[in-house]
Amino acid sequence: MSLNYRDIDLLLQEMDLQGSFLQEIIQYDYHHLIFQFYKPGLEQRVLISLMPQALRIHRTEEKHRALSKPPRFTAFLKSRIKGSKLQQSTQLGRERIIRWDFSKGEESFRLYIKLWENNSNLILCDKEGIILDCFSRRPKRMETPGKPWDEQKVPQSKGKEREPQDFPGQGDLNLRVAKFYKDRERERVIRQIKEGLKTLLNSEITSLSTRLNKQQQLKDKGDSSRLKELGDLIMTYQHQIQQGDSWLEISLDSTLQRIELNPRLDPWANAQEYYTKYKKKKRQEKQDQSPTDLHRLYLLEQRQKDLEECQDISILKTWLEESKNSSTKKAVKSQGPGLQFIAQGFIIRAGRNARENDALLRKARGNDTWLHCRDYPGGYVFISGPKGKTIPLDVLLDAANLALVFSKAKEQTLADMHYTQVKYLRRAKNGPKGLVIPTQEKNLSIRKDPQRLKRLYHEN
Repeated sequence: MSLNYRDIDLLLQEMDLQGSFLQEIIQYDYHHLIFQFYKPGLEQRVLISLMPQALRIHRTEEKHRALSKPPRFTAFLKSRIKGSKLQQSTQLGRERIIRWDFSKGEESFRLYIKLWENNSNLILCDKEGIILDCFSRRPKRMETPGKPWDEQKVPQSKGKEREPQDFPGQGDLNLRVAKFYKDRERERVIRQIKEGLKTLLNSEITSLSTRLNKQQQLKDKGDSSRLKELGDLIMTYQHQIQQGDSWLEISLDSTLQRIELNPRLDPWANAQEYYTKYKKKKRQEKQDQSPTDLHRLYLLEQRQKDLEECQDISILKTWLEESKNSSTKKAVKSQGPGLQFIAQGFIIRAGRNARENDALLRKARGNDTWLHCRDYPGGYVFISGPKGKTIPLDVLLDAANLALVFSKAKEQTLADMHYTQVKYLRRAKNGPKGLVIPTQEKNLSIRKDPQRLKRLYHEN
């Protein structure tokens, strides 16, 4: 729901912007700009939204961080009208077009704020009405730099007379309008997060259920030890097998047993086929419906139910981040030396011996963090992550536990780690391979956490 012209008239009257100086222009996303005005005794931030179905202008008390680099039109506006005085703020009849008249020294500018559905725009003109630039350049509508913009030629509305809309709540109209759209935006964000979460949860639940079903099917087919037993029987009774036989028939404990053979293979090769099947089945059985998988499936299904009731954006964002991390966490043992884990978007690489330590050290960047168990020989652990991001304590503890289990102190419950950035390491002169001397290191005392290690290995 967008504002109608009666709403806009009332909002502009409440703002009383005439005579204010434009201190700042902030664009914090693609659709929203904030104009910060000041006059003695009154400072106001006016939000302009060009978002479809939510076109509006009103005073706002919220503060937003500007985009790191202002877009083209916002940068142009700042260069032309920032610091100027707003001489007049008015709406053009019933057209939902607001005109702000600015003066800056001897220069004059007009900013038209067009709040039309499917055709909203901000248009900056000089005093002659020539367009200097637009938020959205539209050649077909003659809304491009250099073209005249004559407000007299704006089509006049012929619709019925409008009544101001009822915006519930307390305070003046600007406050009520701001709260109304804030609540709508919150509902939109919640809906968007929930849709994303549903997709991720459904995908992971389907994947887990499929894996558990396959494991159950393999379990139902019988014990892997039977395959090994058949291979042993073929090797024991191979003297009874002739080339081209499809079956081996033997009597064990007065019971006739028939073992299927591949007629193209000799007895030894037939036995090896059963041994290969045995090893494959054995590996699959090790993954047989682990309690961790079943518990994870239960948690995911429970979260699906909780999702319908939850209206807390912070909780929903946390769940979304967890689901995203869960869907991207993988152990990449084949990518270079050592072991690799992903936790909260940070990459943890762990060396298990001097060769892997040295190889990881050569790959590490200067700002990566290095950990090692103090006073004990063992593996190096490196943490790398997004530029400018501080390593969370949980990730540091994950890395420290890995450094402990890959050291000679792995049987201890308590241990001290020292850690520093890679750029503060120097190789020991004539020392063993991979040996380094740290500087500017810090100490971290930890208690070995088997559950943390189990989570790391399971999730990766």
